[in-house]
Amino acid sequence: VPMYWLFTFGISLIAFFIPDLLKTSIFDIKHILSSLFFYPYWTQATGFSPILTLGWTLNYEMIFYTLFFIALKISHKYRALITSLLIVLAVVILNNLFDLDTKSPLQFYANKIWIEFIFGMLIGAFIQYLIKIRINYFIFLITIFLSFAILIFTEAFNIQVLSRFIQWGLPSTLIVVSFITFEYFFANFSEKIKNIILWLGEMSYPLYLIHIYSIGLIHRLLLPNIQLFSLFIASMILSLLISNLVSIYFDKPTRKFFLKKLLQFLDSVFDTSQISGVIIKSSIRFNYHQRNF
Repeated sequence: VPMYWLFTFGISLIAFFIPDLLKTSIFDIKHILSSLFFYPYWTQATGFSPILTLGWTLNYEMIFYTLFFIALKISHKYRALITSLLIVLAVVILNNLFDLDTKSPLQFYANKIWIEFIFGMLIGAFIQYLIKIRINYFIFLITIFLSFAILIFTEAFNIQVLSRFIQWGLPSTLIVVSFITFEYFFANFSEKIKNIILWLGEMSYPLYLIHIYSIGLIHRLLLPNIQLFSLFIASMILSLLISNLVSIYFDKPTRKFFLKKLLQFLDSVFDTSQISGVIIKSSIRFNYHQRNF
């Protein structure tokens, strides 16, 4: 969340001082506040997208986390099943029992796209079995090639035969499953290569949020006549550079700060002799250090 807020504030400042640099985002206090709190606010220029355009996916993530939290409170064992039922129920009700205005936030949540979260939970439910499967190079490459081919072909030619959660969700799920079942291959890499892969994974979130702005900056302002392949390389380098700087000087210090505050809070709630408190704090520290190598 802090990184998303940082980029949201950044785009808001650009929209205020240099609006010509942005294609759709405009400076609008209601839009900015809605973006910060993951509320799907409709505008003529952006639809339901927040001022940081690609943040629309986070609006779905937040409602998913809310439903998952509710499911955890009902039953930890059946949390994935309960969350899946809540998602399907919400989509069915919003699409069939209400005549929603096209600008209503509920219209945003009526989209079947967030059924794709169910695919992710299925992968999570069977991950312990998937990691034991070892597919060979041929199956891996064929699956990846066909999955990406479907995604690229249907997007390039604007083909919409099935619902998006099937037409895009299933190939995307196959890509994830393929990499999981091929993970044993990466275990043979050197620690240096593994750290590079981990670093790229760490950069994926900020890279996703800002890459379209890197493309726009280079193509519209710096090098308007740049060729497509050169634009791809230049925008990738710029996006990774910005992502890395933000990670080092903002994201990691922010995480460290909130970790310290969280542990202080837990110290005030749990007695140091309580096993539950020790387990919770140890788990938090472990996850923090895992993310920071």
